[in-house]
Amino acid sequence: MATSKYAQTQVAKMIINPYCGDVLSEYPRLKEVIGNTNTKHITQQIAFLSWVYDFNSPAVRDFSDINKRKEWARLETEITQDPSYELAVSFLTKVVKSRTWTLICSLESTFTEYAERVAKRIEDAENGKEIDILKAVEIKNKMLNQMADMSNSIDELYGKLFSNDQDLIEVYSRGYV
Repeated sequence: MATSKYAQTQVAKMIINPYCGDVLSEYPRLKEVIGNTNTKHITQQIAFLSWVYDFNSPAVRDFSDINKRKEWARLETEITQDPSYELAVSFLTKVVKSRTWTLICSLESTFTEYAERVAKRIEDAENGKEIDILKAVEIKNKMLNQMADMSNSIDELYGKLFSNDQDLIEVYSRGYV
């Protein structure tokens, strides 16, 4: 790898130390977490992903523009091919930002439950009869407003998950991963 502008002390807080050498030997559980992505040059790929997406990476602070950070990380890790999007998504959802991913999954599930509920008739809990149409519309409108808020939150969380990397967001949203 190229000589970095960062000292070991500056990368000490990173989840995966990009200077560690063979990441799978240094972090044996990483193979379990990221699975079998059939990625060539896994050490370089993980180092690249660490530099670009780890919130403790000094490069995140120094290169606020994700494209400039990716360009620097490509030079730093000497990557000659495009990063594996499958590995990137796995790395982000299971290693670097697993809590954000869990929140996205929870909101997506709640959103689906709301959508199913909005499609059903609203009944009185005591007698099982359909409630007044105006009250039902009011309840459904509140649910729809909450769904809109959830949808916005989900979109924001995807941006956070992928560090607003539009290339990665686009690939993920198209289902190419």
